[in-house]
Amino acid sequence: MSIHRLAPVAFVLSLLVPVSASADGLFSPYIGSAMSQTTWGFSLAGMGRELVGFEFDLGYTPDFFVDEEPGSDNNLLTLMGSVIVGAPAGPVRPYVVGGMGLMRSRIAGASDLVEFSRNDLGINLGGGLYGFFGETFGIRGDVRYLRSLNDGGEGILDFDLGNFSFWRTSVGVVFRF
Repeated sequence: MSIHRLAPVAFVLSLLVPVSASADGLFSPYIGSAMSQTTWGFSLAGMGRELVGFEFDLGYTPDFFVDEEPGSDNNLLTLMGSVIVGAPAGPVRPYVVGGMGLMRSRIAGASDLVEFSRNDLGINLGGGLYGFFGETFGIRGDVRYLRSLNDGGEGILDFDLGNFSFWRTSVGVVFRF
């Protein structure tokens, strides 16, 4: 069975992972770097006193596909649902994360003649560390590998926005509720 058929099944199964009723909600706005470009976004996670939880992550990178043409516009939007596994170790909580979701690429030239956008299925794998200064506030560091799962390029111009990968590093604050 191909990865394209297994990926949606794995995603649905990740939604069925139980989250403890005493779950901590974690909201973390972040800023970081992807492909030497500034990226920003937020994550919303639910983790209980147990090891396993679920995370929703939205990231946006303007000028992701670096272009020297004045007036051009490009960006990458990622929207991922992931399983998060963290060790509850007091005020410091290391974690690993993995999941899949949408990777939306957009490239527009200075003229209206050139514009490409594409929605791809993507995966993310990574890890990080939460550090809390009290019950409700802390900081977070995160490193992730993101990859598109689509083959790309079947149009007239055969321009391929699919099948690319990159690393994203970020830091942010975290609010526990």
